[in-house]
Amino acid sequence: MDLKEKIIQAALVVYKQKGLKFTMDDIAKDMSVSKKTIYQVIDDKNALVNDLVDYCFASIKEKEEEVTNDLSHTTLERIEMILAAMPESFLQMDMTGLYVLQDKYPSAYRKVQYYLESGWEMTFDLLRQGIDEGVIRDINLNLFQIIYTSTLENFFKRDVLVEAHLDYMDALNQMVDILMKGIEK
Repeated sequence: MDLKEKIIQAALVVYKQKGLKFTMDDIAKDMSVSKKTIYQVIDDKNALVNDLVDYCFASIKEKEEEVTNDLSHTTLERIEMILAAMPESFLQMDMTGLYVLQDKYPSAYRKVQYYLESGWEMTFDLLRQGIDEGVIRDINLNLFQIIYTSTLENFFKRDVLVEAHLDYMDALNQMVDILMKGIEK
């Protein structure tokens, strides 16, 4: 594991404790290194938050591939699993405070939007398979994607999860449940 990946791993640990209020000092302390060592690899906290977004979405894509290739589940189960795909290491994270990304880390927020709106090929393939098998209704896949991504983008835009007293995973699972009930045949 190279230094950048170690920094990202430490940032995830510190994020679990402090959310986006973590500091570079917190990461240095967690790693038992100097901030100077961190700044040799990471320009600033903004760059680190961007790297965290990249890392998180790369991990989600890995989980989606795992779900897609796991033929021990039905197509309907795999559709539900891919829509709620979240690596185990992220399950204990409090993501309700991510709405501050838009104001404090706009470039990271734009990345989140990009990742939410792209990379739907595996999901679309599973949805098409579900349509072909007759387990889901013949739906407009692009509209389905818009509904899904718009809901997630609202989790990141506003403090809706905090106001609703929901953590991110509960909200994600409830949203997926509502969507699945809407598309099941």
